Parts: sequence; C-alpha cells; structure tokens
Amino acid sequence: MVRRSTERPESQDAGFAQFLAPERSIPSVANPLLHDTTLSARLEATPSPYGDGRAGVRIAQIARRLADGDTPEEAISSVANSRDLR
Repeated sequence: MVRRSTERPESQDAGFAQFLAPERSIPSVANPLLHDTTLSARLEATPSPYGDGRAGVRIAQIARRLADGDTPEEAISSVANSRDLR
C-alpha cells in the first residue's frame, strides 16, 4: 500500500500487505517480494484476516430461511451450524 496510514492494519499484520511511504521507491519494496519463492506458499497457508469469503452465501441462506418463516435466531443458528458453508 502506498500510503502513510490505514484503517485496516490487519492486512499488514497478516502479511498480505506492506506499507510504502509515498517518498520510498516502489521497486525497493516490490523486487524482494517478486523474487521471494516462498511468499506464495506462506500467503496460501495464512488465514485471511477478513474471513473465509463465504459471507455472501451465509447471508443469502439466512435471508431464505427468514423468508420461509424462521426466526432470526433460528436462521442464524441453522446457517452457522451448516457444514455446507464452512
């Protein structure tokens, strides 16, 4: 990230992003990353700090259950316990 601060530091904490102050050289930061042969495997093994990417599916499931008459508690509990969404 070419910026001085962020409201989402978890991406940097997890290793998915690096800060780069505007006055620094982008190649000086990018080249080591581009030549790091272990980076891809490390990132693949690191859980995303933003979830598993299945929130939309879960929301749709909850909405369907609510439309079918479940209470919010029932709908959320059912979806949270579903193995199809993990």
